[in-house]
Amino acid sequence: MYQLSFAGLSLSIGTLLEVLAVFRTDNRLLALESSDITLMQSGQPVQVIRHNGSLTVRRIRRSHWKLLYDAFDLTSTPRLIFSSEQIGEAADARGRLDLFETLQGECERRFGFRYAGPEYGHTRQRNGRHEVHVAYALAEGCPIPEPVLDEYRQLPDRFTTDMTWGRVLLDVPELRGAMPPDKARVLASLMSREKGGISSANAALLAMVMRLAPNSPTYEEVDDLLFSHGLLQAHNLPDRYSNPVPLGTPV
Repeated sequence: MYQLSFAGLSLSIGTLLEVLAVFRTDNRLLALESSDITLMQSGQPVQVIRHNGSLTVRRIRRSHWKLLYDAFDLTSTPRLIFSSEQIGEAADARGRLDLFETLQGECERRFGFRYAGPEYGHTRQRNGRHEVHVAYALAEGCPIPEPVLDEYRQLPDRFTTDMTWGRVLLDVPELRGAMPPDKARVLASLMSREKGGISSANAALLAMVMRLAPNSPTYEEVDDLLFSHGLLQAHNLPDRYSNPVPLGTPV
């Protein structure tokens, strides 16, 4: 439940989508600055801003994000949410109901992106996975509301296999904004095999050394760089490699 307050009024609103609808349709909000509007959820403030002149919020949690994509899934089975009469009224001349495209358009109008997701980082690529956007925002030092980060702290496995480096940036704030995502990804992978890994104690030193790495380094380049500065240990081969093995008589 959201509590929206402005100009001496207070509204109780069930969902974030309904809040955004009020922002879009209530003319009483047009002349107000975002600082004159208060939005609360369960007693916690939600920041209201203006983006290209329109009121919006910058606090989409992973759980909210999942609800949006659950709605896209429902477009394949419209009879779960609409009656036959409603479907008939909304169908085109051929009797077809393209809810997916309808939702795509509505999603783009409300949020600025379609099913493929918004652009992330400086890649100009799009992604529909919430953790991708969180990881890149952390790497770039962008401000992220604590309630958004708390959901990731509570369930560590939410950073999937190819985004595990995001967990390092979540746990070690000193690394946020200290290096590009390409460097953070390789650094996190290599240091995960070292005793102690990455922590607040060595974050500043690692960030300083990583400035010497190329902008899009290979694992070998970073491995050599860290080893030359004493930040990676040389690992001995297993004992079996130093013991001769009888191979028999060559023929």
